[in-house]
Amino acid sequence: MKKKYSREDVKNIILDIEENYDVCKWKHNGYYLWPVLRIFVYMNLVKNSENVRSDSDPGNISIFSKICSLIRSIKEHIFWKHKKISKLYVSSSDHYVHYDGYKYNKYIDVLMDEDNETPLHLSKSNINSNKIYKPGRHLSYSDFLIGYKVYDKFIKSSTQNSLNINKLCNILSELGVVIKGFENKANRNLKTVDLSVLLAEKLLTKLKPTEIWVICYYSSDIMGIIIAADKLSIPTIDLQHGGQGKNHLAYSSWSNIPTEGYEALPNYFYTWDDDSCQNINGWTKDTAKHKALKFGNPWVEGWKQKEFRKSDYPWPEKLILYTLQPTGEPLDEYVLETIKNTKHRWNWWLRLHPRQMNQKDKISSRLKEFGLYKSVNIEEATKLPLPEILTHTSVHITKFSGCALEAYEFDVPTIIIDKRGVDMYKQYIINNDTMFSLLSKNSVEMQGMIQKFI
Repeated sequence: MKKKYSREDVKNIILDIEENYDVCKWKHNGYYLWPVLRIFVYMNLVKNSENVRSDSDPGNISIFSKICSLIRSIKEHIFWKHKKISKLYVSSSDHYVHYDGYKYNKYIDVLMDEDNETPLHLSKSNINSNKIYKPGRHLSYSDFLIGYKVYDKFIKSSTQNSLNINKLCNILSELGVVIKGFENKANRNLKTVDLSVLLAEKLLTKLKPTEIWVICYYSSDIMGIIIAADKLSIPTIDLQHGGQGKNHLAYSSWSNIPTEGYEALPNYFYTWDDDSCQNINGWTKDTAKHKALKFGNPWVEGWKQKEFRKSDYPWPEKLILYTLQPTGEPLDEYVLETIKNTKHRWNWWLRLHPRQMNQKDKISSRLKEFGLYKSVNIEEATKLPLPEILTHTSVHITKFSGCALEAYEFDVPTIIIDKRGVDMYKQYIINNDTMFSLLSKNSVEMQGMIQKFI
């Protein structure tokens, strides 16, 4: 039976390793390796313990899809060969929303519309260009990377394994931590980083961006871009995309950082709020390479400033928004019981996480089991822009979604129903009157708390 680790447990394991072993000095291909390995260990332990789900597995791409990607990457390479750009933005499909008939990146497109020069979005997805907002400024990094992997596999081997991965495997073993197939997985992950470095160096040399903005810097391909940018002295910025907290080890609790900083970490972390900013600056203070600044949430700010067009949806009263997440059981029985007991009084909206779309049928089946499928709204709750929904929401409920911060911006009370969320938003729960914790898993108590706000 696999041992389950809380995020606090994982943090303590990582800090133990950093304190007692020289991992912070390990180098690979000219860059410090520890950020790549630290995040790999963190993500694997959290994924295994919390049963995190994803819509896709990059390792299961068909040969036909790889060939198509290779062809597209060659065409795009030719098209962009002589282009020069201003800022470069990088993100995945998780951050697209339905807006005004388009697939709209709720962070990147907002910023690119404000750029009067020639920005470019390197997208980690292959969304049909007819559906993308302003498709002419998008380029598929996934196509390039898959094409590069095919080239590397059959023509030229440009990467190598690291002996430090074997060392880390032994360290984890000494600590009693087991990650199945760790060495093979870690080396494959490192190969992606190294291929991305090689590819990004070529792209960045041609495109010559003044700076690079990324969403979710800690994926292996984006870390490769950041390392390449460091080699070329191009500043990099990570734009906050959700909740962080002290147990999110991509943003928290780094120790023994070299004074010259890590090549794989962004130069700047632009956060939504003061708490996130202070948390990051707590560990970056001993290096001039990394720094956090409060920037705000451009998507939310745009809605607050009435820069976006509202839909003509006929909004109900007493709307209860529950934002789901792709971890564990999305709908606990006490939540379903609460919905059942209040469905005639309140309007329940269940918003799926972007990485939860392949669970929609399963969630619908569970609702049907309890006779609740027609008593909740999933379609509009998931498709309509979250900021617009929040302007009509009476109460927001979540386990630990970053939507809690967005609800806070609209003064919508949020009930946090998971310890991970309580840990993440502890200061908000303590310091203000719009975030509350409810960990009892009791339907009667949940109804009572919601009723206070209704």
